[in-house]
Amino acid sequence: MTFANGFCLYYNKETISPYYKCNIIFPSIELPLFHCNSVLHAFEICKLLYFQNYDKLFYATSIKLPKDCIKVGYDIPNYNKSSWSNIKFDIMYQIEYQKYLQNEAARIELLEPKYDNIEFVYANPLDTYWGIGLGEYANAAMHKDKWKGLNRHNEILQKVRTNLIKYYETM
Repeated sequence: MTFANGFCLYYNKETISPYYKCNIIFPSIELPLFHCNSVLHAFEICKLLYFQNYDKLFYATSIKLPKDCIKVGYDIPNYNKSSWSNIKFDIMYQIEYQKYLQNEAARIELLEPKYDNIEFVYANPLDTYWGIGLGEYANAAMHKDKWKGLNRHNEILQKVRTNLIKYYETM
């Protein structure tokens, strides 16, 4: 993790990363309760549920490594990019929110003052939607105008953080 120029750059091992290994129990209509070992795992399972790909779903629930979860979400027979694009942000938000509600250490980390007034930068060189399409140590990663991606994961983390702060203030 790198802090510089008002940015917090991260990729796969940090607590705030969707790759971070943690238990998430996630409710759904099709599976009353399923256990995931990372945000990516839960996200891919939600995609399989949404497109009703039950053949891959049961295999996906057994996967242990977050990086292997991504592969399961490829080649879904009735996948519709437009349909998924309309809901994937909200799904990711719900999963991330559950991650921080259910994992105290991760929640404490996200709510630390060091993240006040910081932009989270998901420095995944292969992801241009959730990330910036550049690695953490790429020179261009420190220059927002040179990013190749949208960095939507920042929006998710900011929203989760804000809502958790509000939630715990009312308790």
